[in-house]
Amino acid sequence: MVNVYKKLGLGIVLAGSLTMSANAACDSLFCVDGNVGIGAVYSDFGGNSSLDGNFKGGYGAFDIDFLVLRRLQFGLGFKVGPGSMGVFGTNAPSESNRFTASNTGYFANVQYKMGFNVASLSSPLYINFVFGIEGHFGAIGHAFGLYGAELEGKKTLTQKAKLLYSFGGGGVRPIYVLKESKENFTLNQHGYGLFGSLGVDISLTSMLGIYVKGIAKYYNVPQSNALTINSKQVNFPAANAWSFMLETGLSF
Repeated sequence: MVNVYKKLGLGIVLAGSLTMSANAACDSLFCVDGNVGIGAVYSDFGGNSSLDGNFKGGYGAFDIDFLVLRRLQFGLGFKVGPGSMGVFGTNAPSESNRFTASNTGYFANVQYKMGFNVASLSSPLYINFVFGIEGHFGAIGHAFGLYGAELEGKKTLTQKAKLLYSFGGGGVRPIYVLKESKENFTLNQHGYGLFGSLGVDISLTSMLGIYVKGIAKYYNVPQSNALTINSKQVNFPAANAWSFMLETGLSF
């Protein structure tokens, strides 16, 4: 019985050690990797003379991926940071009670993915299903909910360097808020979005690396419904919005 308890205790210790150092000695069963970084973002809301805007700022990023058998992937990512929002047009609000007024604004992105590796273990290529929301909050609230699919890969270039790349698309649900209305704008139909990234990851040690990547996103959304605000019909125009991010940090 004593030997049984000793073996059980040893197994728990080894399992904990494996979990904590999964990226360094990626076991055939379970791995963990991800990154912590900072970035800069610029977004154009893609409207017209009635209502349009942009956002520029910085953010902190955290992404973590859980891999099972180095084939099945589950990932969660966050980006959040401050910046400045410009809003202009004949329907642009001068202030905001619900969100921070003037030029101050905030950017946030949350994304969940799950996918399967269809290539080699050394240069994986994942087919992912992705779900997320990305928003800008300042004089107005401007956000997109996204659901779709992507290809995400890591191509081995040298013993220490890997090419990072992804491309995908899906349906988009816009979410707009103006301070004069207690209602959210809605759409009779959804739009679509395209997104991709390209970068490089360079290993510093067996457990740590440094990465840099560019991220681009495009959203095509139809005109929103109209709301009556101060006896005037107001809506968000059909938009070709886009966003670009440049990010760097540590990978683990």
